[in-house]
Amino acid sequence: MPRDRRTFTGKMLSLFAITALTGHLDFLAHSAAGVISRFDALAQATTAALPANMELGIHFGLQASTKGIYHKPYVAVWVENSAGDVVKTISLWREQEDNKKKYLSNLRKWFRSARTPDMVSSPTRGAGQYSVVWDGLDSKGQRVPQGEYTLFIEAARETGPYQRVRMPLTLGSKPQKATAQDNGDLVNVSAEYRVH
Repeated sequence: MPRDRRTFTGKMLSLFAITALTGHLDFLAHSAAGVISRFDALAQATTAALPANMELGIHFGLQASTKGIYHKPYVAVWVENSAGDVVKTISLWREQEDNKKKYLSNLRKWFRSARTPDMVSSPTRGAGQYSVVWDGLDSKGQRVPQGEYTLFIEAARETGPYQRVRMPLTLGSKPQKATAQDNGDLVNVSAEYRVH
C-alpha cells in the first residue's frame, strides 16, 4: 500500500475513533446530568418542610419624596428559593385602574420573574411603616422545605425612582432576624422569622 494511502487510512481511523469517543462522552455526560437531577429532586423531597407554626414578618418603610409630584409607589414583596425560582408573591400594591396597569413593568425584577396573570393585589399606599407576613406556603398552597431563600422588596413610582432590596435568609426550625440597608424610598427594612 502506498505511503500516502496508509497515512490517509490512519487519519480516517483516528477520526472515526475520536468521533466514537466523543459520542460516548456525550452519552456519559447526559446520563450523569440525569442522575444528578434525580438526586437533587430526591434531596428536596426528603428535606423537612418549614414548621407549620412559622411565619416570616416583613417590615419596611416608604419614605415620601420632597421633590415634585409624589405618586404612591407600586410595591412587590416576594420570595425565591436557592435556585432563583419564585416561591410566592407575598404582596403586590398597585393602582387598581386598568389604565395604570402599564406601570407594573416598572417593578422590573418582579415583572420579569414573579408576575402571574391571576395575581391578587391591593391598592398603593403613601409614606409610612408597613408589615406583611409570609406563611411558608408556595403559590400552590404547599409548605416549602427548610433551606436558603431570598426575600425581595421592590418599589417604583410612576414618574419617580426605582428601588429593590434583597435579603438572603436561611429558614429552618430556629427563629432569626435580619435587616437590610436602606435604598431610596425603601427604609427600615427587616425580616423576623418566628416559630411559635
